[in-house]
Amino acid sequence: GRKLVGKGDSLDIPLLVNLKKNIKSLFQAIDITETGALTWDQLLCFLIEATMKGRVGSCADIQSYNITGIHTIHDVSLERMQYNHDLQKLVVGCDRGVRITDTRNPVKHEWIPVPEKLLCCACIPEFRMLSSASPDLTVRFFDLKSKKVKAAVRCDESQISMAWSKRTSTLFTASRSGCVAAWSLKFTRDGERDVPGDIEAIDNPNVTIHPYLSMKTQPHESPVRALMVLPLNGRLVSASLDPNLVIQDPHRGDVIVSFGGHKAGLLSVGFSRDNGLLLAGGFQREVMAWPVSSDKHSPLVLLDKRSPHVHPVVNIHAVDGTAQVITFDTSGMVKVWDIRTLKSMQTIQCKNSVREAYQSMAFVPEERKMVINTKKHFISCNYCHNTDNVRNTADGTPIAATVYLAESQFIMTAASHRVRLWGLVRGMLCTAYNDVVPESDTVSTAVIDSNGCILYLGTHRGYIRAMTTCNGAHITTVHACPNEEIHYLKILCNPAKPALKYLIGTGWGGSVFVYSLRHGELAKETINEPMF
Repeated sequence: GRKLVGKGDSLDIPLLVNLKKNIKSLFQAIDITETGALTWDQLLCFLIEATMKGRVGSCADIQSYNITGIHTIHDVSLERMQYNHDLQKLVVGCDRGVRITDTRNPVKHEWIPVPEKLLCCACIPEFRMLSSASPDLTVRFFDLKSKKVKAAVRCDESQISMAWSKRTSTLFTASRSGCVAAWSLKFTRDGERDVPGDIEAIDNPNVTIHPYLSMKTQPHESPVRALMVLPLNGRLVSASLDPNLVIQDPHRGDVIVSFGGHKAGLLSVGFSRDNGLLLAGGFQREVMAWPVSSDKHSPLVLLDKRSPHVHPVVNIHAVDGTAQVITFDTSGMVKVWDIRTLKSMQTIQCKNSVREAYQSMAFVPEERKMVINTKKHFISCNYCHNTDNVRNTADGTPIAATVYLAESQFIMTAASHRVRLWGLVRGMLCTAYNDVVPESDTVSTAVIDSNGCILYLGTHRGYIRAMTTCNGAHITTVHACPNEEIHYLKILCNPAKPALKYLIGTGWGGSVFVYSLRHGELAKETINEPMF
């Protein structure tokens, strides 16, 4: 307390007064219903909104892609592929080995043989190693230079997914039963003295690597098909066939958040760093996204009704620094999405070029291109500079209302049945609320209160709907203009009584109405004398 208001026994009165004002302003910002009391839901919504305002980044236009090259591989059968940023190469799992491939010329490669059939693999660039899992229940660690096995550990069941965490120097693996395990590496010289783990230790023949189990938990009841380490905090994300998306503590294994919404099993997961969204897809045709800052938010749905994914979505990639999300399914369909509008901006049908079963897709950010693989082919899709055919709009329908939120630096747009909140700092979509009015009605106008907390929507059928801006919660609905479209809404204060606020509106038929605003509720007032 003394650090806040002064030193020793003396008080800094101006600083104390300023602190009191800040606390009062904070309380008013959280108390969106103006009841004079706070609830946990209000506090949670405020924290979500605060995290959205704090993210700063750049935004590039949506990119379009063209197929520019096809390379045929004759010697092996290609399976799952991933791009490693440290090696700047493609790591492709094959039947009896791992192919580390150049991104510009996929024919040029290094080959690491695996004793048994390969189930999954992951690169460990800090130690110049590659880990692999096989049906013989063994996880092996290979030296990328010598191509030899440096260490191996036997598990109690087959591991089908794995991911390496740079932050904790831990290898995470997941099994068919839904268990997730964490493996740490211990380096010893001559079998006795511990030594630091680095490249020199890998090259030293007297140093032995000992993988040991540091954590094991079971967050799922079905096979875990995808693992990912969040770059922001190092937390582990797992996607399963159960079908749930789970965020875990990487040290204790505690489940922090579990996201639902999918009705079929999950096969892929992605993360948009610029938008703070976690994405997942699988056997269901929709790809869903959740803000990682909250488990209370309903999922955003990426669905193109004209040309949807009808086959399993096996890869999702969010391009850093843009609003672009790329999804890929086993039929060879690639879709480029604008995460701000949840709209599909481009669809590529690879099956028109190569008629084979498609395995996976990897994105190469340095070259701004996608690489897709079948059993015998690599297909390159490069960025196309001509983006005239790619639209970058807020909604597919005309925008009926736009409201500027000065204090929070947001712009709200309303179109048809949807409301969007956009951050002015980056021009990125922060929140999307769908179906804010009934299907038989559409938004015609909108206004927001002075605190930026409650949004009032006028509709074509004469209704006024009040909702919160932080989580889209419905407050109340009134029928202000029967058989008449609401044309205009405005909030005014009574100069004699500043605490009293009124919502004034007009209809296209010439009617005028006034509602007093108390704690977000609407009470109709009779216009019989001048009120202002």
